[in-house]
Amino acid sequence: MAKYRARSLVEIDAEQFWPERHPWPLHVVIDGEQQWAVWNALHGSRIKLKPGDGVNVSDPGDVYPSDRAICEARYERVG
Repeated sequence: MAKYRARSLVEIDAEQFWPERHPWPLHVVIDGEQQWAVWNALHGSRIKLKPGDGVNVSDPGDVYPSDRAICEARYERVG
């Protein structure tokens, strides 16, 4: 998993999700509606995910998807 830093200097772990690439990023699941999602333990919920979204981990348990364009605008790769 590559390292990225928000332009505000906060670093997160992130990986882009593509369903055909295995293994999927950690925390990606298929939910009850047969759609991709990430499990956010911090909020106790699943958040829907679409191909090309970033799977972002800012703190242990705080996992969330980010639209590709937003991810590219907000974060720069650092490692």
